[in-house]
Amino acid sequence: MLPYKKMMGTEAKIKRYWRELSPTLLDVPKIDSIKILGITPGSYNLNFHVRVNQKAFNFRINIDQQSGLDNQIEYEYRALQFLEGHRIAQGVLFFDDSRRHYD
Repeated sequence: MLPYKKMMGTEAKIKRYWRELSPTLLDVPKIDSIKILGITPGSYNLNFHVRVNQKAFNFRINIDQQSGLDNQIEYEYRALQFLEGHRIAQGVLFFDDSRRHYD
């Protein structure tokens, strides 16, 4: 279980979210197992280390806007896409700003 009391239930919520993703998005044939390996809190987000089958991912939940932008998470996503080509940041798969799973 995750180490923060206020995060109770978050591990199950994250697993449920990942189970709803398309396996092709994650480049796996099917989703057999999901493990939450840890959490690294930031000032404005929570970063989870997630393993789907044997493939590792970082999963970021934005918890506050640091720039005052309404589209903070999209801005970060686009910046990471740009940096990916320069090999100084991890690749990104997608961003979800629907707030369907997280408020």
